[in-house]
Amino acid sequence: MRAGIRKEVAKDDKEIVSVFRRKLADRVGLDRYQVWLRSLHFRLDGRQLVVGARNQFGIERVRSIFNADLLEVAADSFGPDIQLEFEVHQDVQTSEPGLLTVHRDGTNESVDASVADSSHTKAQPANDATNENSSRQQAASTQSESFALKTARPRPFQSLGSFVVGDCNRVAYTAATNVVQRLGQVSPVFLYGPNGSGKTHLLEGVLTSVRKVAGIRRCVYLSAEQFTSQFLQALHGTGLPSFRRKYRDVELLILDDVQFFANKRATVTELHHTIDSLLRAGKQLVLAGDRPPAELAGLSGDLIARMAGGLICPVNPADHATRKGILNRLNHSRGLQMSEDVIELLSRELIGDARMLSGAMNRIELSQQAHQKTATVDSVQSILSDLFSCTQRAVQLEDIERVVCDVFGLTAKSLQSDRRTKAISHPRMLAMWLARKYTRAAYSEIGSFFGQRSHSTVISAQKNVNRWVSNGDSIPLAHGQCNVEDAIRRVELQLRTG
Repeated sequence: MRAGIRKEVAKDDKEIVSVFRRKLADRVGLDRYQVWLRSLHFRLDGRQLVVGARNQFGIERVRSIFNADLLEVAADSFGPDIQLEFEVHQDVQTSEPGLLTVHRDGTNESVDASVADSSHTKAQPANDATNENSSRQQAASTQSESFALKTARPRPFQSLGSFVVGDCNRVAYTAATNVVQRLGQVSPVFLYGPNGSGKTHLLEGVLTSVRKVAGIRRCVYLSAEQFTSQFLQALHGTGLPSFRRKYRDVELLILDDVQFFANKRATVTELHHTIDSLLRAGKQLVLAGDRPPAELAGLSGDLIARMAGGLICPVNPADHATRKGILNRLNHSRGLQMSEDVIELLSRELIGDARMLSGAMNRIELSQQAHQKTATVDSVQSILSDLFSCTQRAVQLEDIERVVCDVFGLTAKSLQSDRRTKAISHPRMLAMWLARKYTRAAYSEIGSFFGQRSHSTVISAQKNVNRWVSNGDSIPLAHGQCNVEDAIRRVELQLRTG
């Protein structure tokens, strides 16, 4: 009877630990869990959660990076009085061989699993009954541990066919379709724009189209964070040759959020060599970031030159017509049957990105389900009153100063100083121009705010900025030059979103 109770307790503990693993993967992110935490051994010992790693180095690494995450998830799973205990656990397998890699398209692959299994295969007889039982137990354990990863599988990739094309993104969309039709002829292609402008949608569309239209399977799409994590994993365990084969022996490599590489010297060097290798072989590279290559701080000049050596395309925030197109597509795909008046209201009032539009549609859809009524203009204004008020926020002179300093890489209060260098005076004139556009402040009030200047200085600033815009002039940023209209768009976007 006691043996049976012990088995039941052990079974319950194992299930609880499995739930703990799922929560931990959700908290730290699937990729970080795969690289750093999947190989750890967890067991309950009274009110202690014992964390086992292969060696002391592994313990110190986990403790320094994930101690707070482990404590919080443990408290949520086992109670607030749970304590962590770390130990060297010799039975823990290294995380690098046989690591399950979950790509952003949802496919799984086992890296060098044969290397991890070869030593065990040689040490045990093939016809040993004990070996069969051990294999079954190991398979059950692996299935239990990977349950969290299976349930966290990413959503399906977007397609180019579902991308809403407008004046704000037409050039970038054309570049994406050209990549599919003429793979490797123009490389790299670099897309840049603010969050929510559609860069990731285009990247996913390129991948799915290349696989479907061109029938090419050797394609890799990952974020800069994933590239960095897997490079560090290779550096500390599996070895660089397999990592380099994986990312250099492809027809298409897509990298998202390249600004994440800033100031990561070892990763930047590896990325530089990877890009060089692919370009020499005539392969296709598609990159995306939140700003053009020339403005990416923390990267080497040679790497920036290679990123800029192909085709650079902006992806601007959705304009009114594009927002309306996105909303019409969401309305049709979800079967919400909203009227044209509601669509017009949403596209006019929600001056945000596609994620905001999708979130608004989620709330409207839930309201329709709850009340069994089709949304009207009045009901939508009530449902989304908080979003509408957020996008219609009043702009103050302080807001303009803060955002302009942020976009141009200036310190706070720089625009109020007496400095007359172009790096200060041009952003100051632009700030005055924006103040006249977005506030009701008088010339004298604006001049007084920006360093006790006269009203004639503000009038002169307005004329100068209007001339820059009409001539298509550039203006100095913290890292290089930027077209005046692009700079204005960036400032206005930040003013709208807060």
